[in-house]
Amino acid sequence: VVPFRKYRPAFMGEKRANIMHATLALVIARLSITSGFSMPGMTQTVQSLEEIFRPNYEGDGPSGEEAYSVVLMRHGESSFNDPVGGARFTGWYDAPLTAHGRLEARRAGKSLAAQGLTFDVAFCSFLQRSSDSCKYLLQSGGVLDAEISPRWQLNERHYGNLQGLSKSELVMELGRGAVSDLRSKYDSRPPAMEENHPHYDLMANDPRYKGLVERGEMVIPRSESLADTADRVMSVWHGEVEPLVESGKKVVIVAHRNTLRSLIRNLEGLDDEQVRKLDIPTGVPFKYPLDKKLRPVAPRLYCDTASGFKGVLLSDKIAKRPKALRERVNFTKDLLWT
Repeated sequence: VVPFRKYRPAFMGEKRANIMHATLALVIARLSITSGFSMPGMTQTVQSLEEIFRPNYEGDGPSGEEAYSVVLMRHGESSFNDPVGGARFTGWYDAPLTAHGRLEARRAGKSLAAQGLTFDVAFCSFLQRSSDSCKYLLQSGGVLDAEISPRWQLNERHYGNLQGLSKSELVMELGRGAVSDLRSKYDSRPPAMEENHPHYDLMANDPRYKGLVERGEMVIPRSESLADTADRVMSVWHGEVEPLVESGKKVVIVAHRNTLRSLIRNLEGLDDEQVRKLDIPTGVPFKYPLDKKLRPVAPRLYCDTASGFKGVLLSDKIAKRPKALRERVNFTKDLLWT
């Protein structure tokens, strides 16, 4: 009998019944063949059913074996993520890590080191919650010789005039649906940041950007959609990360919720509804296995789909974060957490 879990697809929503019926048919068909009670056409039936399920097990396409991998992580908790102070739209505001955020990044580094993972190149954004998380991760993981490459293109999505506002207060004002659309619709831009916004001059006069702007190497946005964010994130992925990975370098990217969501959407071809449900907890590294064409490869083992994602948990510590666990969906990844 072929184990059910091997053929279990990554999605079990409205198609769950059909999938379970197909799986049962496959098991019965194979049992019939092995027990000598095979009916005409049974072998072809088995082959057809196996073909239906094979892409979810081996990866999308003929080169579904893992050839490379990249480790991704959202920065540790920042002062604008702190649930005690009330979560806010952070965007390009340079919010520092909280004490808990620093601890998250250090734990992540120790976790990766315990699993024998090391890195040649570490990418982060210009924002300190990303660059500091990257530093703590590498230091606690004993990775002292990695090249650290800050890139403004990995900055968080610019939330325009919403930057700095309380998320819960905005939900009360506009409604959950409207705020969800602003956050998750791929082409939806928040209202542009005005020059009288308290954060406007902070960014316009920031020396990290000023030289780049004066040389024409960047334009500080006033507002961004996920699509806008993806354009700059994917330029780093295609222009720098892919060549490094193909050359055999071990790469880690420590970025932000929306930069990683944009990257994941493009790597996996997710739609708006899948992106809407997708959330990435702070300070939890995860690995993307990639095939020879640098396409995501489905993990070889499936966890319970009630957890909402395809990755394989390597420890039960993440189970202490039920909210993050419920919201995280459809990652082709292995979570790395001990």
